[in-house]
Amino acid sequence: MSGGEPVDPPIPGANLPHVVQAWDVLATKTAGRRVVVVVGCAVGVETTMMLVEEGALSGEEIKFLLVNAEDLYDPAVKGSKQLNLV
Repeated sequence: MSGGEPVDPPIPGANLPHVVQAWDVLATKTAGRRVVVVVGCAVGVETTMMLVEEGALSGEEIKFLLVNAEDLYDPAVKGSKQLNLV
């Protein structure tokens, strides 16, 4: 057997409507603004890496902003997500 299957963690609230599996996030490429990723395997780490990159600017875009608009530094480097990795 190869590959993995999602596991329903025994965590209070895991069955709430806004709680989704990492597989769902990877398939749809969408998540809320505030995200907690509970890592049990590589899928959680990969999901976190994808979310970190979402909304962040490229190196060239950051360089342009740093040279031309210092007041945009924080939004440029922080991205659009608040992530917590457990």
